[in-house]
Amino acid sequence: MQDLVNFRDLGGYQAQEGKKVTHGKVLRAAQPIGLSESDKIPY
Repeated sequence: MQDLVNFRDLGGYQAQEGKKVTHGKVLRAAQPIGLSESDKIPY
């Protein structure tokens, strides 16, 4: 994910009922556009 600005994994953050967000499940970036082919994840 070298082409993304401010890319981060939100895992570890506190969720409801004392649970935590699982690492690798919620990812964010400032502008997730213009990804290289190697950075794209198939859905």
